[in-house]
Amino acid sequence: MKKFLMILCSVFLLVGCSKENQEIIESQPDSVSETTTETTTKTTTETTTESTTVKPTEPEKTEPTYTEIADNIKLYDLNKYENSELIPAEEILYSMYPNDIEMAGYGILSNEDGNIKLVKDNGEENIIVESLDPDNAYSWVRTDFPIDNDRFAYSACGEWGTHGFGVFDMKSGENHFITGAYYPKVVRGNSLILAKAEYFNTVGYSEFDLDSYEIRDIPIQADFENVKYYRENAVSADGSLAAVIRREGNSYREDHSYIITVISLESGETVDEYILETDDEYGNKALEFASDNKLHLYAKRHEDNTYHMYVFDIT
Repeated sequence: MKKFLMILCSVFLLVGCSKENQEIIESQPDSVSETTTETTTKTTTETTTESTTVKPTEPEKTEPTYTEIADNIKLYDLNKYENSELIPAEEILYSMYPNDIEMAGYGILSNEDGNIKLVKDNGEENIIVESLDPDNAYSWVRTDFPIDNDRFAYSACGEWGTHGFGVFDMKSGENHFITGAYYPKVVRGNSLILAKAEYFNTVGYSEFDLDSYEIRDIPIQADFENVKYYRENAVSADGSLAAVIRREGNSYREDHSYIITVISLESGETVDEYILETDDEYGNKALEFASDNKLHLYAKRHEDNTYHMYVFDIT
């Protein structure tokens, strides 16, 4: 009986609590609603996040690094990030690389399908210099550089070197082609300075008169007779200096030893000479005068197909 009475009392208490709570809720509907709204708004605001894009951090640019391998020779590894801006244009690394140029007032000279094409400003296209052998994939012509406002020099190339060079006059339409193992290098006064071609038996330089179209050899004192292997030529922008890299003798040598000779094209005398010995096996090589007293040698490594750059201070 007592147990029954206790259960009954508990029921009354629960009913009382429930009724009381209901009265409180009914008597304060607005305040509860406001509280709920405020709580929801606050929660939404707190959980809202801004979407931001994190940009990858680029490595800071540093000064180019080099190894000084002699008093006047520096070596730059162009595979290093800090030296990446020193990598030259492809037309320097590859002497036969197509070299499109702009002729102001005429248009763009485009090297396409082995021919030289003029693309005018209005979109009109015309072939102005054709390959010497159009049916031969290993025969093509390429532009070298403008001579003046109206003329440009070009080379006729083949698998084993050059077949000649030419001067084309845009104004008159005249094409002066000269057969021979020469490459046009730079303009000096009213002449072109020519380098004898890579597979010619003798290293040498000549001058081509742009009025008479005659060629005369430039005498030099250095003995370059019978040099066939690993030759590259460079001529300074003003035509006063030339440089050649070679291996001595008439056969391939397994050691990686090169001779770089700088020559005055005005006196014919040797200005400077460097012996370069390296542990790296190089494939493509290219010489370039960066200034009157700086000579660059770009040498492609067989190991990873990246380039070393040697800088020679000409004394």
